[in-house]
Amino acid sequence: MKITEIIHVRLPAGMPPGLSEKIRKSISAEISAEFFTIFQRDNLESDLAVHIHRNEDNTQSVPRQYGIHLASSLKEYGLVDHTIWKELGSN
Repeated sequence: MKITEIIHVRLPAGMPPGLSEKIRKSISAEISAEFFTIFQRDNLESDLAVHIHRNEDNTQSVPRQYGIHLASSLKEYGLVDHTIWKELGSN
């Protein structure tokens, strides 16, 4: 089953310098063969989204420890929403 964890952060005053690089280093240190992307909302510098893509063998959509840890650490920068999505039709 293909899973995507989305961590959406609403920053009160725009992106702090170096935040995206800190996120990249944090995720890269914990994820080896998995794929992640960091997005900034077009025309709104105060919104940031991290997408962590992975394959799961089980059928439970539960967040991985690094997703929980990342979402928790980003709370110091603003409002955080952490959701788990599974691809329809994937097994």
